[in-house]
Amino acid sequence: MEECASRIGIKALVDWYDEVPTQETATTGLMRGTHLPEEEDLEQDSLVKAIERVQRTGWPLMTHCLETEFRRKETLRKFGLSTVELLALHNLLNEQTILFHCIETTDKDRVLLASSKALLVHCPISNRISGAHEMALTDLLDKGARIGLGTDFLSHDIWEVMRTTYAELKQSNRAEHYDAKTVWKLATTSPCPALYNGRIEVGKRADLVFVRNVLELSPLVQTQGFSNVAYNTLMHTRADFIDSVMVDGKFVIKDGTCTTVDEAALHKAYTEILQRVYGSHLA
Repeated sequence: MEECASRIGIKALVDWYDEVPTQETATTGLMRGTHLPEEEDLEQDSLVKAIERVQRTGWPLMTHCLETEFRRKETLRKFGLSTVELLALHNLLNEQTILFHCIETTDKDRVLLASSKALLVHCPISNRISGAHEMALTDLLDKGARIGLGTDFLSHDIWEVMRTTYAELKQSNRAEHYDAKTVWKLATTSPCPALYNGRIEVGKRADLVFVRNVLELSPLVQTQGFSNVAYNTLMHTRADFIDSVMVDGKFVIKDGTCTTVDEAALHKAYTEILQRVYGSHLA
């Protein structure tokens, strides 16, 4: 994954799970993390090993946290604590911790999560497809939790994730407190501020997505007392509206075409793999 990210020219935090490679990262746009096994696989020995890896490397710790009722029951059965409580007990719950889902949480869990400033990754499309429940999003926001948005699957569309998050906020009993700007903040909250700041400011790295000003976004209105730009771009942008993508001031996509990878050759190689694996079974 590090090699792919480097070749494409994108930034990446790569989860090495229980491995600790000895070689240095190839570029400054890469960071490494380690993994705590999910609740059904977590045992005392794997917990101790994860603690040791974090202490040795200083890397962020990642895991899918309390995604389902089953996983919550597993950690309670094994440790007598929720996953959040277990992390806090072992000093693993802090601003370097990255926790996906955080659905089956109690109020005590949510207080711990908010005060720790761990990054909670909300994956609403994944949650719906897997049949999981919903994160207590507004309660966590009210408590001051640090939350970002994720897909959990490469095939999911981040714009769909953003719009679903907006719908969740508007269907809550706190709808008047959260708007399109809230979703944009969640979508640009970074797990690694050293890599990506999520802000457009003088002195910050130029990590930018350029959206074409197409008719579907109109009218975009910006006056001293009113703006619909955040709402319209949130609700109507589609992947094919993206014109260019800049990473650290360099275009990795320009005028809709990747500048670092031969897309036609990649597509051809993938098609050939499909033919070899599935042959006549392909639809």
